[in-house]
Amino acid sequence: MTGRSAALAWWSAATILVSAFLLFQVQPVISKKILPWFGGSPAVWTTAMLFFQMVLLAGYAYAHWLIRYVPAAKQGLVHALLLIVALVSLPITPGPYWRPDDGAYPALRILLLLLAKVGPTYFLLSATGPLVQAWYSRAYQGQSPYRLYALSNIGSLAALLTYPFVFERTLGVDTQGAFWSLGFVVFAMLIGGLALSMWRLSTPDTVTSAPPAMPLPANQADNAAPPTNWQRAAWIGLAALASSALLAITTHVCQDIAVTPFMWVVPLSLYLLSFIICFDSERWYVRKLWGPLAVLGLLLLSGLKNAAVVDGFLKAPLAETWLAKQFPVVAKFGSPVTFSNLLDAVFVATSWTVARIDKLVQALFQPEWHLEFKFRTVDYSDHLIAQAISYLVVLFLICMVCHGELVKSKPAPRHLTMYFLMISLGGALGGLFVALLCPLIFKAYSELPLVLIGGFAIGWVAIYNDGRHAWLRGSTDLLQWGGAFVVVGTLLLVTKANFDWTDPQRLLALMTGLRDELVKRQIVPPPEENLVAMERNFYGTLSVKDEDDGDGNRRRSLYHGRILHGNQYFDRPHEATTYYVDAAGSGLAAEHFPRSAGRGLRVAVIGLGTGTMAAHGKKGDVYRFYDIDPKVLHISEKYFTFRKDSAAEVQVVLGDARIQLERELAKEGPGDYDIIVLDAFSGDAIPVHLLTAEAVATYCQHLRKDARGQPIGLLAVHVSNLYLDLVPVVAALAKKFDLPARMIHVDELGFDSGETGSDWILLTRNQAFWNDPAVQARLPEPLNSAKPDVLWTDQHSSLLPILN
Repeated sequence: MTGRSAALAWWSAATILVSAFLLFQVQPVISKKILPWFGGSPAVWTTAMLFFQMVLLAGYAYAHWLIRYVPAAKQGLVHALLLIVALVSLPITPGPYWRPDDGAYPALRILLLLLAKVGPTYFLLSATGPLVQAWYSRAYQGQSPYRLYALSNIGSLAALLTYPFVFERTLGVDTQGAFWSLGFVVFAMLIGGLALSMWRLSTPDTVTSAPPAMPLPANQADNAAPPTNWQRAAWIGLAALASSALLAITTHVCQDIAVTPFMWVVPLSLYLLSFIICFDSERWYVRKLWGPLAVLGLLLLSGLKNAAVVDGFLKAPLAETWLAKQFPVVAKFGSPVTFSNLLDAVFVATSWTVARIDKLVQALFQPEWHLEFKFRTVDYSDHLIAQAISYLVVLFLICMVCHGELVKSKPAPRHLTMYFLMISLGGALGGLFVALLCPLIFKAYSELPLVLIGGFAIGWVAIYNDGRHAWLRGSTDLLQWGGAFVVVGTLLLVTKANFDWTDPQRLLALMTGLRDELVKRQIVPPPEENLVAMERNFYGTLSVKDEDDGDGNRRRSLYHGRILHGNQYFDRPHEATTYYVDAAGSGLAAEHFPRSAGRGLRVAVIGLGTGTMAAHGKKGDVYRFYDIDPKVLHISEKYFTFRKDSAAEVQVVLGDARIQLERELAKEGPGDYDIIVLDAFSGDAIPVHLLTAEAVATYCQHLRKDARGQPIGLLAVHVSNLYLDLVPVVAALAKKFDLPARMIHVDELGFDSGETGSDWILLTRNQAFWNDPAVQARLPEPLNSAKPDVLWTDQHSSLLPILN
């Protein structure tokens, strides 16, 4: 019997490990497959995560029902029947039938697609963790099954980390789906064998009773009191906060870089890592460590985001500080102490330390790379790595506190399935809040400051609960929550007034009335005097602002998040501006591309924005804009006049540009475009599917041809980006399709000029265009990059080689 029991334990561990690997491997596989169908929006991942959380909840509910209400002898049979249904639904890769015709109802379409293609398999995988742990607890009475939960998270983490570095770089998306389907068949055999073993062990005389490896805590003993409603509510709330933080911070990171599995995997891996650490053993989560770390981490993030404001808020003459009073010589320096110069002192010390380590490494090993750390507080807003690291660290700290508190209050094993059901319910509620509710009730990304405030409050609760054994017991605990929010308001308050932090009376007076300020300035964005309109939907937040440089130059601008997407001057509304001025690559192409006798230019513009490109239109020209976001169409019609005032015939096609171009090619034939302008970026995020070899092949088919059938039209690609070097990608595409390519660079010239700094790459075989004196005067540059060429395809694309 002992050998049989040991084998069952290993079988349980293997089943949980494989199921967890598949559970999290399917998320990037299916999401990457459908991402191009919905415009490459960050909300695709958020919506997919919502689906997975909802199905996870359903799987946990099923496991709880099966263990509690179905006799042990029949549980394996019920599970086997559902397993057959899941096997019939394979493979998971959706076909072309599921591609949407337009951009309407994207969230609903994604949820229905995922339900049909991965719903049955994901449901069974979701139920595996709590179900196998419950079976293990029955077979090994007296032993804690919670370490199996940590093992499942190890499998999940392995799936996430191997995807961007192994599977995404070596296998095509469809091949990934096929291998995953085969992996599910292996899992089916494992869980089927385990169910059969549990059926054989279902009689009382064959159940093993082994001594526990370690004594169970009193609150986890079988005779412990059942969890209270307060505890259940706390489990839901903690899980919801961690889930909301994961999705909100992932969206924040993705919307300014690119929506790819690599950008999804890192935050999700940290989320899972916190689960692994906390559930492996209670000794890893120490409240007196993680509580203060969460508070200080959020404090530091808030300070970095608002360094200038905090400098004014926490300014004190050096002579009045405690340090100067202890060491009078310090006061002779005369400068005030600010947040920035204190933090910069830390960065200087870090830089000095890293430089010394690098010198030692170079002397010992002579590697080809160097260790380097050069950063100042003032650089934060333009420093991708610093921003990403700070938000990811904060995410990990919030998750550690939330999941650590979950572990501190976990119940006896007989309540295990209900416990995990509450956790999954909280995760699903957090997903619903960020993915569906926030876009409806907030016009800005207010969920991000909300989860940061929640994390700060939970950090204080963890500190307060240190040494306690109960959650939220008595009115004192509720007062602690209120006090935490007052502290949060003090620390996150955005104010222009200087504040002498050495005066405790002023600090105390300021803290008393901060709740209203918190609501006004953090949860609800403060009204902007120049804000004309703000809209938010699945594809992001758009805002229209009237701006004035103080010298009488007034313009109306469109922003996607914080990125300018076009503007129009009130006194010269017909003038092309921003990235589309005559000197920019797009304007140069529109103004100087050779025209055919007897016909105007046919121009396709991927990305509508304000419709500024229409300002280049001449009588007889046709400008067709493609955009997936109906809100952009509404705003460009209501607040800007470029399309209405254009001399050209202006058309707009709603839907993903690539899908629409492919359908037009099949139904109507080539578009015979002289110019195709590619500028469909949301913020600084890159829609990767518009820059693949398959996408450019479609563009080439739509370009005007010469007598030999060779494309002689022009493709203009906007490659300005703070974080990614797109030149290697476009260079590889130019070589593949034998398209001579040059870069046109424009510097920022100021508010009244209308010019915004930009980089465009023009690709065309039309030698007459390159020979035009106006084009040569712009000194088009060859495509030079320190990075090797990177060819993206629909099956293979990675951001790692082009990160700045």
